[in-house]
Order: sequence, then C-alpha cells, then structure tokens
Amino acid sequence: MERAVHRVASALRECSSAVILTHAVPDGDAIGSGLGLALALERLGVEVVFAVPGGLPGPLSFLPGQHLCAGDRKSFQAELAVYVDCTGKDRVEGMLVASRQVVNIDHHVTNTGFGDVVFVDPEAPATGEQVYRLLEPLGVALDPDIATCLYTALSSDTGQFGYENATPAAYRAAARLVEAGASPDRVAGQLQGHRPLSALQLLGRALLSLELRELGRLAVLELRHRDLVECRASAEDTGGIVNYGLQLAGVEVSALFKEQADGTVRVSLRSAGRVNVAELAAGLGGGGHRRAAGCTLPGPVSQTRELVLARAGAQVRWP
Repeated sequence: MERAVHRVASALRECSSAVILTHAVPDGDAIGSGLGLALALERLGVEVVFAVPGGLPGPLSFLPGQHLCAGDRKSFQAELAVYVDCTGKDRVEGMLVASRQVVNIDHHVTNTGFGDVVFVDPEAPATGEQVYRLLEPLGVALDPDIATCLYTALSSDTGQFGYENATPAAYRAAARLVEAGASPDRVAGQLQGHRPLSALQLLGRALLSLELRELGRLAVLELRHRDLVECRASAEDTGGIVNYGLQLAGVEVSALFKEQADGTVRVSLRSAGRVNVAELAAGLGGGGHRRAAGCTLPGPVSQTRELVLARAGAQVRWP
C-alpha cells in the first residue's frame, strides 16, 4: 500500500492543474477529503478546483476551502482528474472531464480499480484518512484548515468513531488532526445539528412508512418524490434516515427507498453487522461498505422494492 501512496503523491506533486471529483449526493467523507486534498494541492501551487455541483450540503457549509469549489460548472479540463471516495467513474453524475491522467483515491471494497494511478485501500476507515497519509510524501504540513476537513471526513465515515471501522489507525489520525487544529466539538455540533425543519418533517414521513419484514429482521422505509416537494426538502435532507431502522431490536438490515424526480429510485442499505450489504448493492449495480451501501434502480418504487426486498430477505433469513 505504501507504494500506491507514493505513486499517487508523485502524480499529484508533479501536476500543474487538477480537478477533484466525488460522488453524487456527497457525504462528509467525500466533501472533507476533497476539500482537504484541494487545500493541500493549493499549498503546492497547483491550479486546483473541486467539482461539487450545487455547493456543499448544509451541515458541511462550515468547512474551509470553499473558494476552491467549482460552483455549478460541469465541464473541466486539467492535467489530472482526481476521484475521491468514488467506486467508479459513473458515480460522478453529469460531469465532463478531459485530463491527461486519472487518479483514484478510495476505500470502498466495491471500487472498480479504474484510473491510471490507483490508491484503493478497503482497510482505510475513510478516504479522508488516505488523504492524511498522502500529506507527508506530498511535503504539505498540516494546518488547521486541512485538519478540519480531514477530521470531518474521518468522523463522518466512522459514525463519529462509533462504527467498527473506527480502527486504531482512525484514532491515530484523529489525534494528529486535533493536534493540528481540528475542533472535535465544533465538527460534532455541525454534523449532529444545524438541520433545517424540512429535514425533520421528511424524517417524520419516512418513519410513518416504516414496516418490518422477515420476522422483524428487515426494516423498510420509503420516501416518494412528493414527500420532498411537500416538505420543501432536498436530497441532502434524507441523510441518516435509513439508520433509524437499525435502532429497532432484532433488525439486521434497514432499507430506504427514495423516489427521484425522474422516476428512478435510490436505495440506501444499512446492516447491523452480519449481512454484507456491499455485496447486496453490488449485485444491483451499486456499491459501498459491508455495513453501509446503496444503488440506483430504474423504478417504479413498487418493482424496486420487490426486487431489493427479495434479495435482502434471503440474506437475513440465512442462519
């Protein structure tokens, strides 16, 4: 893995321009690792831009480095295209990118291994921790801004250090990031709070749809597009809703079906531990981690539910 780290660092250090991209509906790890890397490259004099259509999600709008975000631009030309926290190029929706080389930095076990220079480490607790490991070979010193971005990435993907991927490596990186100026209480406050009324109203609708299948082992939640419209909510307001299914005793898998404006259905899957939802999602054209994964299917919702719940049901029934 050290060889991959140095290959990526060498490619980044030698480039004059770079565009950083991440997946649609980005989470804290995607945004934090992207901004942290963008700030590091800026310190090296690289002409860098972070492609985040629509801007940062509300809870992450406190992060530094926003001057490097591309706004609503969807077409880019740079020496390097750097994909962070992306299992595949197709996860970057609607982007046109022309580059000499493609760099792939990710920690998902379902990553396709795309790109010319690849640093994929499924053992990493977060992509932000991988970016942290790149700083030393890049020759970039940690400062409070980079530390805040990378700590947010790490905290977000480890469930604020409550998930099984909160490894010793995660805590070692977190300690160094806090020493460099990241504020755990500020990050926790931003990730836990500062949610709009629309998000709580949307959560209420999802909980009203909650049902249990497979003798209480499978929790199912659903949001129609009209729910978002009537609550004046956005896609980012759906974040974390799927986790509520796992709060029920005996539930092994929670599934949230989110109907999109075009009729497609985004499916979020969470596991209590025994079931590998990354494998389940991969079989449906998606990906993710063992305990958190997802996919997008053509719809309608009724057919998507039938397909996904049949496969998830088979998994939770397995002794």
